[in-house]
Amino acid sequence: MSFYISTLTALPRNFHNNIYNGVNIIMLLQDQAEYAVKVPLYATFKQAATLLEEIKDTLPDKSDDFDPDKPLKGITLDHLVVKYLETYKKQGKTISKALFEKRTQGMTAKKIKEAGFSYQKGLKGYKVFPLEKIQHLLPDKFIKERDYFAKQQALEAKVMLPENQDLAFVKKAQLIIDEVGVPVIEKTAIKPITPPKSIALLCRLEKIQL
Repeated sequence: MSFYISTLTALPRNFHNNIYNGVNIIMLLQDQAEYAVKVPLYATFKQAATLLEEIKDTLPDKSDDFDPDKPLKGITLDHLVVKYLETYKKQGKTISKALFEKRTQGMTAKKIKEAGFSYQKGLKGYKVFPLEKIQHLLPDKFIKERDYFAKQQALEAKVMLPENQDLAFVKKAQLIIDEVGVPVIEKTAIKPITPPKSIALLCRLEKIQL
């Protein structure tokens, strides 16, 4: 039983150490509990692969369990996040929002289309994974720049004195008892009782002996 909170309680952050926004926070907080994520720092497969490629010379040698050419082998993308995107194009070529608005000002939707302009707005989903899965591969500079790793390490390093552990255990047990409403019987008050079936068997044996 853990007597301290051993999982970092913090808002999820992305690869660039920025806090996610909107519905992404809710989805990732739910996943943090479901998947037991300790350090809520996430990255896309491409972001992690690019970083590890840059430090390939420092990665462990090839072995039965690791291949520096495929350092993310076995990593699963279990967490979904969404991003709001606005795309503006002229004849299929991407242009800025400002240019699109300037060139199409006052036009109807039909005229915009006839002029070769188009735009799309909406949410796009993509998958990420917690960076703690590859923490042993990440460069020290990258880890130091993200204080979540240090905070989690500090949580795991906490040790409670034995007498405080006993007290904490009693308090937790009492909370459970109070919640469930089960009366506690002191050990000294318990007396050995012969089960009814044993009594019946003893009576039959006595009759046989008589």
